[in-house]
Amino acid sequence: MTAQNREPVGTPEKDPADWTTGDEPVTGPQVSYLQTLAHQAGREVPEGLTKARAPELIDEYLFCAGLRSAQYPEGDAPNVRFG
Repeated sequence: MTAQNREPVGTPEKDPADWTTGDEPVTGPQVSYLQTLAHQAGREVPEGLTKARAPELIDEYLFCAGLRSAQYPEGDAPNVRFG
């Protein structure tokens, strides 16, 4: 198989519950992104978040803000505006 015929390799996904650092406090960039999304979704960022819980809330807030739909769960909808 040549390099041109190879399928692109995606980033392997691991369940946040299985992260070895998942119980650590949320990171600064996660909090910043959550604050932006929470504002757009009319939500608040809860205290005491962990690294593992943050991506779950990001997904929820993206949906609530109308930036992710059930039809396009990964945010790949055409003409989606972020920001």
